[in-house]
Formats: sequence, structure tokens, C-alpha cells
Amino acid sequence: MSDRIACILVALLCSATFFIGYGLTPWTLGDPVDGRGDLWQACRLLKTLWGPGGRFMNSELAAPFRADHTGFPDTFVFYYPLLWCLHWVSDNVYLHYNLIIWLNFVFVGLATFAVLRRLGCWNQTSLLLAWVYSSLPNHLERYDHYGISFYATAPLIVYYAFRLIRNEHIGGGESAWALICGLSGPYYATFGCLICSFSSLLGAGLHRSKRPLLGGLRLCGLVALAFFFSVIPILLTRHPDSAWIPRRDPSDLTRWSLHLDRLVLPAHSQMMHPLHRLATQYYDIYPVAIEDNESPYLGMLGLLTGILLLGVRSSSARTLRALAILILLIGSPSGLGQLLSLVLGTIIRCYNRISFYFIFAVLAALAVEVQTVRRLRAYTAVLWLVGTVAVLEQITSVQPRQPRRWQEEIRSDRKFVGELQALLPVGSMLWQYPYIPYPEQAVAWQEGSYGLGRCYAVSKGLHWSWGALKGTDQARCHDAFSRLPLAAQIRILTDSGFAGVTLERRAFRDHGAALQSQLSALGLSATVASPDQNLVFFPLPSPRIPSFESALRFQTAVIQESGWMAGKVDFTSEGCGQLFLGTGWSLPEEDGVWTEGKQAFLRLPAHKASTGRLSLEVAPFLGKGGQQLSVYVGKELLSTSEFRSTDPQSITLFVPLPSTIRLEIGQPTQPKKGLNPEQRMLGVKLRNLQVVCGQSGD
Repeated sequence: MSDRIACILVALLCSATFFIGYGLTPWTLGDPVDGRGDLWQACRLLKTLWGPGGRFMNSELAAPFRADHTGFPDTFVFYYPLLWCLHWVSDNVYLHYNLIIWLNFVFVGLATFAVLRRLGCWNQTSLLLAWVYSSLPNHLERYDHYGISFYATAPLIVYYAFRLIRNEHIGGGESAWALICGLSGPYYATFGCLICSFSSLLGAGLHRSKRPLLGGLRLCGLVALAFFFSVIPILLTRHPDSAWIPRRDPSDLTRWSLHLDRLVLPAHSQMMHPLHRLATQYYDIYPVAIEDNESPYLGMLGLLTGILLLGVRSSSARTLRALAILILLIGSPSGLGQLLSLVLGTIIRCYNRISFYFIFAVLAALAVEVQTVRRLRAYTAVLWLVGTVAVLEQITSVQPRQPRRWQEEIRSDRKFVGELQALLPVGSMLWQYPYIPYPEQAVAWQEGSYGLGRCYAVSKGLHWSWGALKGTDQARCHDAFSRLPLAAQIRILTDSGFAGVTLERRAFRDHGAALQSQLSALGLSATVASPDQNLVFFPLPSPRIPSFESALRFQTAVIQESGWMAGKVDFTSEGCGQLFLGTGWSLPEEDGVWTEGKQAFLRLPAHKASTGRLSLEVAPFLGKGGQQLSVYVGKELLSTSEFRSTDPQSITLFVPLPSTIRLEIGQPTQPKKGLNPEQRMLGVKLRNLQVVCGQSGD
């Protein structure tokens, strides 16, 4: 069999895994097979690429504003050219999503086949293991996360690491492929650099040579260069009030590391799986706190291979065995990955995803060792039987999908949104209840993660309120708006030109009955409902097309209702103080909000008079020798305070209004250090602000 024919067979077998594993047919590619997890987050990232306003200032989200996406990167650039082509054929984002997932199955298989052939494996062995590797449980589990599919670069990194450990020269042409690893997202770029770095150190120590170090440095440099290239648009468009990636809890490094039991037993297997009963009993007794849609399970072929690696004889297989152990040390709880968090921080937390590299090293060792079998070609039928059984076992080790259920839900969504598009002018603004911050927010009830994004995914020409990114002005304004009385909210929406409000009933424990009753008491009545009765639309009078004036009117009204005009602003988690925060602040807590870093900004809008006397109630986080706080407007120093205790203090300032106040912290201090450090650098906690206008310091 020629390699060209083998590649065609790989593509066909990997396609079969995609369709069978997800219960899809070519005629149902336009609908998702599962709405759980991050599906609507992923669809948002895909759709905004070609939507009005583009990726960074989208004008169909965050109504009445444009959704600023400059601080939350999407570094998976592989699919960009494909998306631009698909957009001209169809606007169905679910079709685009499924096609990307499908092509990634094929891409994984072809990359695996090419690397195994480079390692000297027979083409039929390479074909079968490429099929097995593309059918990994963790790949099938994460239907909702297309970025997981880019682990096709894992075989390439393992190949590089193999060469580095053996002190083999890696030419310029071979090294250039490392650029692809940098374009596969932050996780795989980081894992690639870590594995190559440690492998080069191991190779240099074993052979007492600088060549592995130089080769590893070159490869890591290429990966980093490509990753930097992928974030250039984000860096060029970023501004001081851009969104930010939500902070990761340091304990996530332990929760999402490479646990041995997760490698050995499938967490979400189907009933026909041979280990289902044992795995169910085990996880009932020893539950693992982890996402329910991710499983680094090796598969039974990988498990058997891992045991057999103890007795391998060929030098290549022994090298791959050592590499597998090295990868396990990086990803295991309290392993090298967790130690590296002291340098890298906790932004890279899911070390269980390094299982893709570990499993490939194990399977590659099997392929290399099989080459030592005499008259290997005589066992072709046995190899095909083992490969087919391994794929079927892996498919049944993941949670079953319910494509018909989701097809019905999406059909209901499309009908609901279609009626709104026929009823409302293009560009109409819609406020969505309940308000759920974006991204990475816990579900309100049963709407699903990012469930408010399902309407945007199937709409065209409507401006939805969902999707203002945390940390932006839009999100702060939406958060303050959501805390106002319902009557004030409806009045502001009407004055700002919103066409109506929608209810996502699945997000309420009472299916939205209480809120719907309150809206009815305010004189609103539902005119459109989805066939499944989960989405409801209440029109508002005098709708207008969104404009700068609409956004300004909305923001001004929220400021007026937030307590600013009444003279007091509450910065606790229950107050509206976020509306006035610039950069340099943590998330509000029950008793106030901490400054984070050396500087923090307060943006004070216009008031009844041009000058005001402000009283800030602050409590310090003490560093060595206390804490210092200096307050500026522009370059003018307004106040300097010294803190020797944690007791709250009141600081009085006389400032022009409107103005931006800058708080300079003397000693930002890290509350908790160690292997699971508290990442924030705290200064002072702002509790509330009081303003009395028309007074000066004279």
C-alpha cells in the first residue's frame, strides 16, 4: 500500500469516527449534537469573525453598545481562512462549527500518520494507530471546545522531543513545522515549549552535548514566535479598558492535572463499555471535581501498551518510554506543571490536556516496538482487528450524545428568532433576561453554559444585550443596570430605544413566572414565544435603531439611577460601584473592592456642579511597614495617606467633575504565597464614596 492511498484511508476512517462518534449524518451537519459546555461561546467566537463590526467591536452583541472583544484573545487562527470561505456559502454557524471539528479529526489522523512514518513505522501500522489516536476519548468528549481539536500538533512535538533526547540533528526544514504548534492556541504552544525544553535538558545530560539545548531553544523560539504572531491583532487593538481573561483559581492546577485514575478509568462511559460498572463504582466513592466534558482516559489499547512498555527492547521504544514518563511528570498533580505556575502563573491550568502528548508517546512506542516483530505483514488481519476494537472501545468510553434533542431545541430557537426578524427592523436592540455576565460565569439554572448566546447564534441583523466582556465599560454598565429596580430598567430601555426584552425561561427556577408577572404588572405583554415555550418576547414602545445617542442615553440613565446623583456610591458586590471603576481593580466583594497592582482609576462623571467634595472610605492591605496611598487628578497630587493598621479610614478630596482619579499604591502586596499563590497584588479596599457638590477646599 502506498502512502498516498494510506492517507486517503486515514481521512476516511477519521471521518467515520466523527460521524459515528457524534451520531451525525451529512444531512444533519447544520445542527449541533450537544449544547452543553462551551458550545455557544465557541459559536460566538466563530460568528463574530465575519459579523458586523468584526471580532473586536461587534455590533450585534452587548446592546446598546458594541461588544469590545480586544482583551479576550482567540488565538486559534487555523480556521480563519476556512471560515471566510464558508461564510460566502452559508451563514449557519453550527455548520461551520461541525465542519471545523470534522476537518480536525482528519488533520489529527494525517499528522499522526506522517510522524509515525518518520519514526520508521510500517504504513499499515501507522494507518491504524493514526485512526486510534484521532479517536481519543478526550477528543470526542470536548465537542464543545474546538480548540481541543488542535492537538494535531502533539505528534509533531513528541517527534521533536524524541530527536532531542537522542541528540539527533533537526534541520531547518523540519524545525519550520514548529511554527504550526505556535498557531494552535496557548495551551498547545505552552505544552510544546515545556516538552521540548525538558527533553533538550534530558538529551544534553545523557549525551553531554550542547546540540539538544540549541535545538530545543530554536524550536521553542519558533513556537513562541508563531504564537506572538497570532496575538498581534489583540495587542494592536488593546486599550486600557479592554476586557480581561477571568482569573484562574490556583487550586485549578490540581483539579485539572493529569490524575492517574482519570487515565485508567473512563469517567463518562456508556453502559456497553467493559469498564463502565467498575468506573461508575469507583467515581461514586472517589469523585473528582472536574468539568463533566473532559476525560484524559487512555483507552484500553493505551493502557495495555503502557504496561507492555516495561519490557520494550528497541532503543527507540525506550526513548519514547522515557519521554512518556517525562510528560507524566509535567502534568501530574504537584508535578512540574504546578511548580512552573510560580513562573507562568495559573492562566495555563488544564494540564490534563497534556494527555494527548502522553498517549501519543505511548502509542508511538508500541508502533516502533511492533516493527521488531518478524514477518509483521502476516499479522495484518490481527492488526486491523485490534485497531477496530480499540476505536469502538474509545467511542463507547465517552458520554452518549442526544443529537435529536438538540436539533429540536435549535429548531425552536430558529423559529423564535425568525419571527423576531420578521417583526422588527434590522438592527433592533433586545435586552435579555436574566443578566448573566460573560465569559466564564456559572449557569443561573438550566439554560446551559453561555445559554444566552443561542439566540445570537441563529440570528442576523438583531442587536442582543448578551456578550459584554467582563472588565469593559459595557459590562460595568450592564452590571449596574441589572441591579436597578425592574421599573427603572424598563423605563431606561424604553427611553434608549430598545425594541423589547426576551426571557430565557430555562435560567429561572420558576421558569420565569415571577419575572413575567412583574413585566405584566408594568404593562408589558408577550407577543412571541418559541415553540418549546422557553423563549418569550415582550415588545417595548417606540423602538429605535441603535446609535451613539442610544448608548449615551442608556449609560447616562444608569449613572443617574445608580446613586451618583444622590451623593453615595456603594462598591460592594451588591452595589453599582463597578460603573465608576477603571483599570486596576479586582472583582467586588461583600465589603468593597480591592485595588490590584500599583495603580487604579476611578472615573467620576458629571454632577450637579463642576466641583465636589468627595469622601472615600478605604481599608488597607498592609505590606512591610504599612501601606501608602496617593491620589491624583492628572499630575496634581490631591492627597497622601499612611496606613499602619487595617482599620478603615475616610479620605476627603476636592475634585472637579467630571474627572478621572488615579490611586497610586505604595506597596501592592500578595496575600498568599507558595505553590498555590494568590495572584492578586492588593493595596486598599474601597468601600463607598460620598459626594457633596458645590464645595471647595478654600
